[in-house]
Amino acid sequence: MREERRQNHITALAAVTLLAVFAVSILLALLAGAGAYRRLVDRDAAAFDARTAAQYLATRVRQNDGADAVAVEDFWGADCLTLKEWNGGYVSQYVTRLYCYDGSLWELYTAADVEAELTDGERVMELDGLELSLEDGLLNAALTLKSGETETVILSLRSGEVGT
Repeated sequence: MREERRQNHITALAAVTLLAVFAVSILLALLAGAGAYRRLVDRDAAAFDARTAAQYLATRVRQNDGADAVAVEDFWGADCLTLKEWNGGYVSQYVTRLYCYDGSLWELYTAADVEAELTDGERVMELDGLELSLEDGLLNAALTLKSGETETVILSLRSGEVGT
């Protein structure tokens, strides 16, 4: 009888040990899966941010791509994409400025003759840096994301002469 009890204890101990090993294995598999999932989500978020910033800039340029309507200027020490428009053929001219300041991409829409500052615009999205150049009808924009990655957008201006 003693030997039967001993056998039962050993069998029970083996079953509990096997259950514990199984539970630990499942927990490790779940943790590994969660880590992989987190990395995928972070990578997708960074890719989404890069695509969104690049598409935003490209869309704004395409909306205003007209003769002498797109220029790259210095705006209070920041590279600035200046998009000029004429309101329905009236004499008054309006300007949209896109620039990077204080860790964000900003947009400022004003009349051309208004003296504005960097903080007068609206924050559009997080962005660490924006470098712009415009040569021979090609706009080159290098966007530095919060992750430190750089997204480059090259646009060909199609509607006439460009400003400098």
